[in-house]
Amino acid sequence: MTAAGTGTGFGTTTWWGFSPALDLQKECLEASLDHVCQSEEGLSELNILLVGSVDGRHVLKTMCQAHRWPQRKINFYIVENNPEVLARQLLFLSLALEPQEKMGLQEKSETFLELLGNSLMRSPTATYLQEKSDIFIRLATDPDFQQCYLPVLDMAGLKFKERDQLEGIFRFWLHPDPQAFPIVRLWDLRVRQYLGTRYDTRNGVSDWDLNMKLHEQGASVINIREYTRWRDTGVAFELREGIYDTPNKTLASGRLLRLNGDRVPARGYWGDIATGPYILFGIETEEQSLLKTINGVPSKSAQEISLHNVTAMFHELAARARYIPPGPDPKGDSVATPVPGDASQPQEQSQLVHGPISPGDVQIHFLPLNSTPQLHCKNQYQRLFNLLYFSCSMIHDLTPELQLVSAPSATLIVELTTFLPDLHKDQANAFTSRATALAAGAGFQPHGVPSGQHPAACRDAPHLASSSPTVLGTLKLLVLTQPTQHGRRGGSNPAVPPLRRKSSANYRAYAIEPHIKRKPKITASRKLQLKTLMLQVAKQDLEQEEGERAQEKERFLSEHCPPLTLAGLSLAELQELCRELHARVDRVDEERYDTEVRVSKSINEIEDLNQKIFDLRGKFKRPALRRVRISADAMMQALLGSKHKVSLDLRANLKQVKKDDTEKENREVGDWRKNIDALSGMEGRKKKFETSGAGQA
Repeated sequence: MTAAGTGTGFGTTTWWGFSPALDLQKECLEASLDHVCQSEEGLSELNILLVGSVDGRHVLKTMCQAHRWPQRKINFYIVENNPEVLARQLLFLSLALEPQEKMGLQEKSETFLELLGNSLMRSPTATYLQEKSDIFIRLATDPDFQQCYLPVLDMAGLKFKERDQLEGIFRFWLHPDPQAFPIVRLWDLRVRQYLGTRYDTRNGVSDWDLNMKLHEQGASVINIREYTRWRDTGVAFELREGIYDTPNKTLASGRLLRLNGDRVPARGYWGDIATGPYILFGIETEEQSLLKTINGVPSKSAQEISLHNVTAMFHELAARARYIPPGPDPKGDSVATPVPGDASQPQEQSQLVHGPISPGDVQIHFLPLNSTPQLHCKNQYQRLFNLLYFSCSMIHDLTPELQLVSAPSATLIVELTTFLPDLHKDQANAFTSRATALAAGAGFQPHGVPSGQHPAACRDAPHLASSSPTVLGTLKLLVLTQPTQHGRRGGSNPAVPPLRRKSSANYRAYAIEPHIKRKPKITASRKLQLKTLMLQVAKQDLEQEEGERAQEKERFLSEHCPPLTLAGLSLAELQELCRELHARVDRVDEERYDTEVRVSKSINEIEDLNQKIFDLRGKFKRPALRRVRISADAMMQALLGSKHKVSLDLRANLKQVKKDDTEKENREVGDWRKNIDALSGMEGRKKKFETSGAGQA
C-alpha cells in the first residue's frame, strides 16, 4: 500500500526536520559541559555546530529555555546546503523576536506555524511576509543595518554570492503575484509523481502510512483527518476560520531541469510530502494533560499540541519564565502565570509589552553553504564545538576531520530516519548502522559504551537504558578524545593538513615542510566592512571623474564655440557673420578629413608593423581563405608564372571515336485477341491438331 523503499517522499529540498525540537543544553552531556571555555565576559561559552537543522527549531527551543540553566553564552554555528533554507531560518528568527507591542503571543504562534508547514496561508500572513521581505533585502546587503536591526545574527561568514542569492529569494517573496508560485498545481503534481497508479487510492495510502508507520514510532497523536488533509492539500495547520488561498512562497526552491537536452532553471516544490511538519512540535509536550487518551484515542490533535508548544516557547523567550496554560482568575479572565520557584524571575509587564525581545547571551552565526568539510582548515574553529548536530540528510559530512573542530568530550547528535514512512525497517536500521560507523570513524562512540569496547557488545546491557535518555528520532554519541584541564585550548591540537596551492611552483616543498598556519590579522566581519568601504570610495571616485569630464567638456565648448551675439547687427553684418561661420566650417571639415587620413594611415602602419613582428618571431599568421573554383592551367600559371607553357586540357588530347548507330529490328506484334478467336471452337482445335501433326512429320 505504501511506497516503502523508494525514498521519493523525502524530497530533494528539506523544509523541516524529521525529529522533535530539542533543548540542546539539556541534551549536551555533562562531560561536554565540563570542558567549555570562558568568554571575554567571564561566562562559560557553549559552542554548538548545527549541520542541516533546516528550520531552526533547535535554535529557538534552546534560546527560549536558556533561562532554565546556569547563565552561559551560547554560540550557534549553522551550516546548510541551500540558500532557501537560510532565508526561512532568518524569517523564523525575526518572527520569534518580534516585540509584543507589534504582534501578540497568539498571533505570533499562528503565523509561525502557517509559515512553517502550510502550502497556503491567510492574507494577513502573506502581508506580513511581504513586509519582512522588504526589510530582509536590506538586511542581506547592508551589514550596518543588520547589526542594528538584528544584532543576535552574524552573517559575516556568508559569501557575496550567497548574499546575492538571498536577495533574489527575498525579492521573489516580495512579488505579489500568486501565479508566480502555483503551489496547488505543484503539490498535486508532486503527489501524482510519488503515488503513481495508486493516486486514486491516496486516502488509503495515507491511512496506512499513518497507522502502520508513524503511530508505531511514537507519533500516535497525529489523527487521520489532519494528516490526510495535509497529504492532499499541503495545509497542515488550520488555526482560524479563515480562507487559506495565498501560496506560501517560502516553500519554493530552484532546481536545474533538462529540457530538449539543455539544463534550464525552474522553481517549484520539491519538499516532503510523506511525513509532514507535525513531528517538530506536535508529538511531545511538557503539559501531560494534552497527551491524555479517551478510549485509546488521543484527546488532542497534533495541531493543538503544536500550537501549545510554540506558544509556550515564545512566552518563555519574552517573559523568561515557564508557561502555564491560561486558567480562570478571580475576575473571570484567562491569564498565564509563571511557575513558582523558577530560577528566573519574570520581567515586569511594561518591559514585556513595550520593549523588544532580547535573547540574552546568544549569538547565531551563518556559515557558508556546504562548508563543513573546510572548517578544520580554519584556525578559529580548531577544537571549538562542544556539541555537534547532524541531520539525516547531511551525515555524509561526518568525516574523520571532524575531530579537529570538536572540543574534548564533545557531544554528537545525529538525526535518524525514524519518521520516514517510505523506508523499510531494514533500510532504517542500515541508516543507523551507517551513521554509527561514520561517527566512529570521526572518533565518536555511542553514549554509555565504555571506551575501547564495540557498541554491539553493550547493545543489550541493562545500564544503557538508564544512562542514556531517550530522544525520539535522534542518536546520541560521545567523542573519544581525552579531556584536558584547560578545555579546548589545552594540550596539543592535531596538525592541520596543508592547503594545496594550485598556482604555486613550490607546492611540493610547501607540503613536505612543517607548516604553521598564522592567525588572520583581521576578522571576516572587518574584511566585509573594508570591502564595503572600498566600494563606496570607488563609487565616489567614479562620480567625481564623471563630473570632471562634464566640466572639461563645457570648458572646451565655451572656449572654441563662444555664444553668438546677434542683437543690434545689421543685414550686412549678419551676412558677414554667416560667411565667417561658413569659412570656419570649411576649415573644420578640412581638419576632420586630414585627421581621418592620418588615422587610416596610422592603422595601416600598425598592421604592417604587427605583420613584421610576426615574421620576426617566426610565426605565420594564416590569412582569411575562401573556397574558389580554379582550373589546372590557372593553378599552374599562378605557381610557375611565365614558365608554364604546356596546356593541361586533357579533353583536347583525347581521340575522337565515331560509333555507327545500329537500328534494332522491330517485330510486328499482332493483336492477341485475333489469335484467341482463331483458336477457339472446333476450328481452333483442328488447327492445333494440324499444326502438331505437321511438326511431328
